[in-house]
Amino acid sequence: MSKALLLLSGGLVSLAGLAALFSMAFGDAEDTPSPSPTPAIPPSSPDWATRPSTPAARLQAEAERTPGTEQRWSDADKLAAVDARVRLPELLNRLRARGFQPRIAFTWRALATQDDLLAKKRSSVSFSFHNAVQNGQPAALAADLFDARYAWGDDTHGSPKSNGALAFFRAVGEEARALGLVWGGSWTGRPSFWSRYDLGWDPAHIQALPNRELARIRSLTLPQVLGEGRVVAGSGGYVYRQFGNGYVQVVDGPALRGQLLMPRGNAKAWQAITREIGAVPGQSGLVA
Repeated sequence: MSKALLLLSGGLVSLAGLAALFSMAFGDAEDTPSPSPTPAIPPSSPDWATRPSTPAARLQAEAERTPGTEQRWSDADKLAAVDARVRLPELLNRLRARGFQPRIAFTWRALATQDDLLAKKRSSVSFSFHNAVQNGQPAALAADLFDARYAWGDDTHGSPKSNGALAFFRAVGEEARALGLVWGGSWTGRPSFWSRYDLGWDPAHIQALPNRELARIRSLTLPQVLGEGRVVAGSGGYVYRQFGNGYVQVVDGPALRGQLLMPRGNAKAWQAITREIGAVPGQSGLVA
């Protein structure tokens, strides 16, 4: 980590240190536009920290206390929380017709669960198509699937369980492409257990939209889950939006405009920025 992370005399984030943190936290981020002139900072409304009264916001609050419960939902509940564009019922029927026993690991998940997965290195992004919300309701644009008999295999090449998982994931890719979906098995940018079989690192994953649409979906989702927040100027040309639960979004600056920073998965960057702009009232204990 850069020694320029903090200007210790004043507790402010230096530009070089913040850029280094962003590089660590979002090494494969998809949207890194050039900085624009710093916008005028609008005044915050008196209730900027109030959560919206939406089902997705309620589920987010629950996940902040206990992340990951969405994975234990029934398949029926998971199907109810997915956007129709994922065409998940049709995909499941196609896989069953081929003799597989498809199960759903995740459709929708709260941002707090995404934060938990990022901290555990089970995801590389702080916002994904799994987090999408429409009209205040969970409406995932992605799903993760596995065969009930094989799951993700057993990390042993050539074993019956791994071979069964491989056959299932290949079928997922074939059927997903036939339905016009994006398949994570085509993402070959990083090595994984599946690399020797010419599969990408996330063969259980399907999504309705290409990755270039993620920033747009994020901009639509965050207000419905986290509320309005307040816009705060930082150092080095950065501008942030701080939400009532403490999450921070980069509004503008030299790097990673739009990215969401959360306390666990982006801990170092989030703590440094929160020290600079100030914690949400009543949450100062979260910042070491």
